[in-house]
Amino acid sequence: MKSIRAKRYGAVSVSLLLIISSILVLGSNITVVHAAPSSTVTIHVGHSPDAVCVDPSRNLVYVANAYDNTVSVINGSTNAIMKSVAVGDEPDAIAVNPSTGTVYVADLADNNVSVIDELTNIVVRNVSVGNSPDALAIDTAKNIIYVANQDDNTVSVINGSTNVVIEGVAVGASPDALAVDSSNSLVYVANSFEDTVSVINGSMNKVIATIPVGGDPAGIAVDSSSRMIYVTNFDDWTVSVINGSNRSLVATVTTVGASPDAIAVDEITNAIYVVSYDNDSLSMIDGASNVVVANVTVGQPLEVAANPLAVAVNPLTNVVYTANNDTLDPSHKGTISVADGLKRASQTYVICSSSSVAIGESTACSAVIVGASPSGQVIWDSTGVGSFVSTGASSCTISGNACTVSWQPSLPISGSPVQITATFLGDLNNKGSSGRFQLSVSEAANSTSVAGAPRSVEVFFAGLGVGALVAMVGAALYLVRIRGRMDSGPGGIRTHGLQLSAGGSRRRAPSRLMP
Repeated sequence: MKSIRAKRYGAVSVSLLLIISSILVLGSNITVVHAAPSSTVTIHVGHSPDAVCVDPSRNLVYVANAYDNTVSVINGSTNAIMKSVAVGDEPDAIAVNPSTGTVYVADLADNNVSVIDELTNIVVRNVSVGNSPDALAIDTAKNIIYVANQDDNTVSVINGSTNVVIEGVAVGASPDALAVDSSNSLVYVANSFEDTVSVINGSMNKVIATIPVGGDPAGIAVDSSSRMIYVTNFDDWTVSVINGSNRSLVATVTTVGASPDAIAVDEITNAIYVVSYDNDSLSMIDGASNVVVANVTVGQPLEVAANPLAVAVNPLTNVVYTANNDTLDPSHKGTISVADGLKRASQTYVICSSSSVAIGESTACSAVIVGASPSGQVIWDSTGVGSFVSTGASSCTISGNACTVSWQPSLPISGSPVQITATFLGDLNNKGSSGRFQLSVSEAANSTSVAGAPRSVEVFFAGLGVGALVAMVGAALYLVRIRGRMDSGPGGIRTHGLQLSAGGSRRRAPSRLMP
């Protein structure tokens, strides 16, 4: 995250600051975004919210308010502030370890990290670190906390079990953001004055690589499932996408807003969220294509107030939180914006146990949903005359990523096959989708040949006004079955035990049919 001092006061005179603050919209806030984006809620918090993080397991949101030295604790279910916790001077970064129920706050002006117990919302420890700590990240697998110290170009390594600094690692100039891949114990540090990312091996606490990125990297996030690293470049208005496996630059996203700052990843939906400080926008990037799929500014569907400085996402509820600084005047409070995150496009595939089914038989059909942990209902339909005979009839509940029903035809359809359609209704993380499977339907199985003399046959046909045959069954249109043995000879066709079936009746035919 871009330092509050560097961003706000870097090369701007005091008189200019006063002019700017007189014309800016008053009040800072946190915006909560629900992943479509759709409805937006605004929560008023402390002065100048500079950082935000989420504990998904408890659905709690923590906001570091830099100008009043507090942390706001928000109930993610109600969007209500539960408590305000006093911390050190100018809290500028915040992170939570859900496994231990501990929140860590980097107090930039105190060179200190405040440790908060989630159960009591009380500061239980203060840990001295390097100069101007302005970024935090946690290896939740090892319970190790990494703190970027902007003014002495180091990263402090804290043992989460003892809350003691165990190492200091030298990195690039002015480290401004941190991210950890807990799956391989790698730590990524954005060095804003060098335009690089330092890669620290967490097992050795040693820099093992340096990766060049864009101008003034301000934010960094990791997708552990894809091993992709995303870096916001404040001066270039871009996002660098790095393959963590080989540390190569694979893409540069150029269509985010002006001065992109903080960044967050939703590993379930593979969505990346970027807040841009200078044009008050939230960009949503599809991690599969590295394409911006939504750019929302103030007054549009997602209300992000002026100068958003931080962003976090709850992957379990698909809700995005942005911390907004509307003014440089510390006498005005800040807000959090809350809204739905980005839903992933899903795909529904239908697979039936057979491509052909006869009257009276049934076939099992499964809907397989490809998406971000899909859940909920699948609705089934068919174009043929038949019915879904499984439990739940024409609907089923997804388990894993699939669900199954059985379909049974009652009449054959001539000409075109039957279409079996499954429609996934969508859920918090996925858009809805449909899939189809084609079935051919046949009459109930009948033998097509009988044993006997070479000229002995069994005939199955439909007759329409066929003279003597129709007269025998007494109708103009019947499905007629002829069973028995027919021998051709000079006097015509002689039959042996021939039976005619039509419309459900059965009668014995004469022993001789004339040609």
